[in-house]
Amino acid sequence: MSNEFLFIIKGGDQVLLHPFVPGALAFDRLDEVAVEGRFGIAAEGLVAETLRSQLNDQAGRSLRRHQLGKGYYLRLFASAGIFMAVYLFFSIVVRDPLPFVDEFLLSSLAAVAFFLLIERRILAASAFHATSVRLRQLIDTIFFVESRVVSMVETWREEYIMLGGGSFYRDIGALRTDALGEADLPEAEALCRHFAARWRNVALVRAIYDAIKLGNPISGLLDRLTRRLGKAEAALVMSYMKLLYILENGPSRER
Repeated sequence: MSNEFLFIIKGGDQVLLHPFVPGALAFDRLDEVAVEGRFGIAAEGLVAETLRSQLNDQAGRSLRRHQLGKGYYLRLFASAGIFMAVYLFFSIVVRDPLPFVDEFLLSSLAAVAFFLLIERRILAASAFHATSVRLRQLIDTIFFVESRVVSMVETWREEYIMLGGGSFYRDIGALRTDALGEADLPEAEALCRHFAARWRNVALVRAIYDAIKLGNPISGLLDRLTRRLGKAEAALVMSYMKLLYILENGPSRER
């Protein structure tokens, strides 16, 4: 049985981080996964039915994308084969005054119809339905508890939103690298993995991390990050940087 974490982060716009994303291995082993919910400050009402409904919607969409992603290229090549077969059939057998336009349109329609038909059959299969039911059951059993790690991230995020980049410069040198105990490490590392996946395509995040490691100024990068992602999301990025700093420099790294 493997443990996964679901995080609810406030301190700004609410962010829901969960393991049920397209391509996640969790979809293929739902019977072997246990999910633990974590929240921080201002926890009232966070685990209401509206939250579970939101999670069900997000996870359901991800499951559909995950399932349709399997065999995608095979379906694409099969559709291309249908296109060529229909095109050649009408080109050779059927004579018309516009030999290219009609064949191309009919072949395209046949290929698209075939592709969509296969997708509908995949989503209508009993195996997909059973996985969907198991996913909803798993979400319904998630138990939420208060988290010191999430509370720290939310506090950092609020400070950045209120004070801007100055809060990061002020705090990074004063951070206690022993702020996390051994019991907090799996949760903190899981949260960092969620953050890394969230911004894996944002090169600015990596650039800021590298600049911090080298001791270079980051004010220009912060301005660009805020313009691109917005202040609340930029604040979450910088909270991620602080959490990474503690993980990489804490006593646990000396083992």
